[in-house]
Amino acid sequence: MRPEARLASIADAFAIRDLEKRFFADPWPIEAIVQAMDPGCGYRTWVSLESGRVTGYVCAGIRESDSGEDTGPEIHIANLAVDQPWRNRGIGRFLMEMAEAWGIRLGAGWSSLEVGVEREPAISLYSRLGYRRLETIHEYYGRGLDAHRMGRQLRERTTLEAAQARLARSLAGVLDDIPVLGVVLGSGLGWIAELTSADRLASYESLPEMSSPGVPGHRGELLLSEDGRTVFCAGRRHAYEGYDGDRIALLPGCLSDLGVHRWLLTSSAGSLSPDIRPGDIMVFSDHVNLSGAAPSDVPGRLGPAVYSGSVFDEARGCPGFRHGVFACVTGPAYETRAEERFLSSRGVSAVSMSTVPEALALAGRGCSVAGLAMITNDASDETETTHDEVLAAQKLLRGRQSGAILSLIRSISSSALP
Repeated sequence: MRPEARLASIADAFAIRDLEKRFFADPWPIEAIVQAMDPGCGYRTWVSLESGRVTGYVCAGIRESDSGEDTGPEIHIANLAVDQPWRNRGIGRFLMEMAEAWGIRLGAGWSSLEVGVEREPAISLYSRLGYRRLETIHEYYGRGLDAHRMGRQLRERTTLEAAQARLARSLAGVLDDIPVLGVVLGSGLGWIAELTSADRLASYESLPEMSSPGVPGHRGELLLSEDGRTVFCAGRRHAYEGYDGDRIALLPGCLSDLGVHRWLLTSSAGSLSPDIRPGDIMVFSDHVNLSGAAPSDVPGRLGPAVYSGSVFDEARGCPGFRHGVFACVTGPAYETRAEERFLSSRGVSAVSMSTVPEALALAGRGCSVAGLAMITNDASDETETTHDEVLAAQKLLRGRQSGAILSLIRSISSSALP
């Protein structure tokens, strides 16, 4: 079983520092470790976990290649360490593959690293992964220690990874700075972006691999808040439109690869609980995925950690927000009475036709994710639910929840670090 992994947070900095001190003669200072967690620095740091404890980490960045080969950008593995009790379990290989996959999605064709000449187990691992020695750098580390520079050409990109690289390049050209928070807006929920005086960055149709949504209430625009700290995906894809999990999550996934690590995923949803009414907001405590759509490139073991981290904690703590299990169904037909009774009997509190594929993709990349079911209708009553009813309920939601949503967005986006 693959280990659990996520992007490192400030709370992990001292655990990483302790690993550095135990295994490296020239350890990074705590300031450098924290700096490498800043999405704006161009580096990413992931940690592997066992029962909440940091067992290893990898730090990598993207830069122009100096390999002498026409391989596009280069991923540089800055640091890798696995704690002694968890070695020989494949964690080091897994972390390397996670970092390399990120680089490949951003168009990297080459990977390089430096390793102390005396670190034979690490050199052996890198050699098994296909890295070869390129040169020896004298006195590369402090205390006059030498290093081998090693590198390898990365595997050929899949069709999906090539699409991700094209979209990521286009998005990088649209964004001057990397926003702190990403928000996916479900059916009729474009008013949430208006609360932040957001301006349009691009239409979906102008972005490679994207297209205008075919569902009413989905504007098909990438928007940026007035303060530049929140990017909105105004509109999403659905499984019932013929998209698989990878294509549903393509846009938010590429934004996360560029450094948008905090995510609010919103969905207009029906309530299956008598305690949750139209106009309420329900924070996902967990989900049931009945849509048949899930991303194929999700690394690691997510378990209960799909909705977790700072974004989830802030959303869960909002006064007046409800909490419950969310079900994602295929659609486009609304649920039958038998389906509603079945879901309710299994502990589901709200249901919709979206959100879970994006949540899986983002959590798999290590992001902090919260899901918000914006309740537009009572799915368990005897009246027929229609999409027009869902859109019409936005006036009620906006009137009741504008202040809480704006406060949550401002709170999450106020910090520059994960």
